Amino acid sequence: MLNSKSMKLAGAFKTISFMPVLCSVVVAGIVFRMMFSELPGALMNQALTLFGGQPIAWLKYNRWTAMFAMVLLCCWRWTGMNILYYMAGLKSIPAELYEAAEIDGANHFQQLRNVVLPLAGPILGTVGVMQFISSWNDFVLPLIVMRDHARLPVMVQLLRMAGEYIKLWGPLMAGYAIASIPIIILFVFSMKLFIKGLTEGAVKG
Repeated sequence: MLNSKSMKLAGAFKTISFMPVLCSVVVAGIVFRMMFSELPGALMNQALTLFGGQPIAWLKYNRWTAMFAMVLLCCWRWTGMNILYYMAGLKSIPAELYEAAEIDGANHFQQLRNVVLPLAGPILGTVGVMQFISSWNDFVLPLIVMRDHARLPVMVQLLRMAGEYIKLWGPLMAGYAIASIPIIILFVFSMKLFIKGLTEGAVKG
C-alpha cells in the first residue's frame, strides 16, 4: 500500500514511522521506564485502572509484564526501520508479475501469496535475522528500563558476571559461548531461507 502511487500521505507516514529510530536510546529508555513505573499515576497503570485493574509494578511484577514492556519498546523503536527495509525489497519486484497474475485472475490475496511472499523471502529473512541479533545484543535499553536485576537479559547479565575486581574466567567464558549459540543456529537456518527465497523467486527466462 505504501508503495502505491495512489496512496495519499505515504511520505508523511514513512517519516512518522521512522522518527523513533532517530530518538536517543537513553531518552526512549527513560520515557518507557516512567510509563511502566509502579506509581499509580504512571501511564500504563492509569490505563490498567481504566479497565478495572489495580496498579502494578510492571518491571518487577513478573517476567511477563517486564517482557511486555521491553517488546513494546523494541517494536516502537524498530518497526519504522523494518518497514523501510520491506518497502525497498518489495519495490524490486517487477510490476509485470502483478499484471500477469491479475490477467490470470488472481486477486490481491493470491498475488500476495503467490508473487510477493516467494520473491520477498530474502528480505523477510534478512530483516528477521537483523532484528533478532539487534534484540539479542541489546544492552543499553534493558540496562535503563529494567528494575529487577534477576530479569535482566543475557548481555547485561554477562557484564554483571565480569566483576570489577574479581573475574571468574571459567563461568564468564562459558556464558559468552552459550550466548553465541542462538545466533549461530539462527544464522545457519537463515542461510537456507535466503537460498530458498532466491531460487523460488527467480524469474526464469
